[in-house]
Amino acid sequence: MDICRTTLCATMSELWRERNARIFTGSFRDYKQVSLVVINEVKMRFHDMKLRVLDNRINREASSKIQASIVYKEKETRQCKWEPPPLDYIQLCADGSLTDEGGTSAGILRRHDGTVMMAYVRGAKGSTIGNIELEAIFWAKSKSAQIPWRL
Repeated sequence: MDICRTTLCATMSELWRERNARIFTGSFRDYKQVSLVVINEVKMRFHDMKLRVLDNRINREASSKIQASIVYKEKETRQCKWEPPPLDYIQLCADGSLTDEGGTSAGILRRHDGTVMMAYVRGAKGSTIGNIELEAIFWAKSKSAQIPWRL
C-alpha cells in the first residue's frame, strides 16, 4: 500500500466532505481541523501494519506524520562489466530511471577500445520506465545520425 496514494485519497475524501458540509449545512472548519482529520484517517488505515516501502524523502516525511511502522527497502547494487563492441563499431549503453520526482535518461557511446565519444544525461518525458529507456536510445541515435557510425 502506498502512503502517498492513501493520503491523497483521504485528503480528497475529507475535502469533498468539507465542501458538502459548507454547501448543505453552512458549517465551516478551518484547514487545521481538516488536516488533522486527514492525518488521523491515514493513521487509522496504517495502524499496526508493517509497511515495506521505498526509501525516499516523501515516504520518510509521510511515515513520520502518521507514525507508521516502516521497513525501508534496501537499494540493490548490481555489478556490471563493460564488453567492447566489434572493431569499427560504436556501442551505445543507454538507460532510464523513473522516480517520484520524475524521469531521467542517460547514455554513453564508446569505441571498441573504450574511448568515450559522447555521454549525456537528460530529463525524460515518458511516464513509464520502458518509454524513458526508449527515449534514451532514440535521443542518442538522433544526435549521432550525421556521423557514419555502426551502432
